[in-house]
Amino acid sequence: MGFSRRGFMSLGNVFIIGLLMASVVLSVFASGCAPDTPEAAAQSFFNAVESGDFGAFLDSVAPERVRRMSAEEKTMQEELLKSGESKYEGLKFEAKIDRKDKNKAVVTITAGKMTQKNPMTGEEQVVEFDKYEEEFGEPATLDAVKYKNRWYMDIPLSQSDVPEEGEIQMEEQSIEEGQNPGQ
Repeated sequence: MGFSRRGFMSLGNVFIIGLLMASVVLSVFASGCAPDTPEAAAQSFFNAVESGDFGAFLDSVAPERVRRMSAEEKTMQEELLKSGESKYEGLKFEAKIDRKDKNKAVVTITAGKMTQKNPMTGEEQVVEFDKYEEEFGEPATLDAVKYKNRWYMDIPLSQSDVPEEGEIQMEEQSIEEGQNPGQ
């Protein structure tokens, strides 16, 4: 006994409806995983670094920063990430959204600690973020950027993202004179 044309069409419809339902479920699931706050983006970034997951690391950094990386820079960054032995405990974050651009934020690490091996000396180093400002004179911060309704860490990964020495001095001078850099 074979399938009738009518039965075949209904099986086709069931298959198409099944695919549509699966795509809806996957898109809802995927959107639920996207960091919807700068703090969640920072947590995703540190989780990726700690686990050495290069794909998750790249997913946590602003897409424009990742696109600028050359193949060589990606290889070097992946080797660096996988060779690192960083552990993070109890990290807490506080974000301040930029008043002029709601798609930018500064994320401050307010608590927790980082333990890592110094690649030069082989010694274990511990940084306690609740004492960071006291020790280093400024808080531990990361920039975040919102792109297509998702927050990412805005971290330079490419040599093209690093300003020239003269650019740094001019920016510092502008800050000292009370001017907004980049204007």
